[in-house]
Amino acid sequence: MLKRPINVYAVLILSGLFLGGCDDLLEDDISKAVVTHLAPCDSCSINASEIVFWWAQVEDADRYQLQVVSPGFDQIKQLIVDTIVTDDKWSAEFKHGNYQWRIKALNSYYQTEFFTWDFKVDTTGLNSGKKEVDGESDVTESN
Repeated sequence: MLKRPINVYAVLILSGLFLGGCDDLLEDDISKAVVTHLAPCDSCSINASEIVFWWAQVEDADRYQLQVVSPGFDQIKQLIVDTIVTDDKWSAEFKHGNYQWRIKALNSYYQTEFFTWDFKVDTTGLNSGKKEVDGESDVTESN
């Protein structure tokens, strides 16, 4: 008589594990998706200290990993930003210099590859008085 309740419990436990593990079957695979950048333009020189990073949202992605380094990912001198963003824009103040930024889309089970672009900040003649990102200062962000 003790065998039947154990079998029922085993079936209930296995059913719960199976149903709980089905989320990955319901989550769409975004690993082949492309994250398209909108701003800043690739390889452009920007005469402003506030840089707005903007990209097209990837369908079924719920967040993005944004990274900014100086001068580039092949020769990183400073990791400036490494953050998770849930929107399609992020901004911060940057000092004069060369940078690369990259982004990838994520959901609960999948992620795209990183997509990378260059930009240069030319703050010659600017005097904003705002806090700037240089790898040693705090990041002033706005969403």
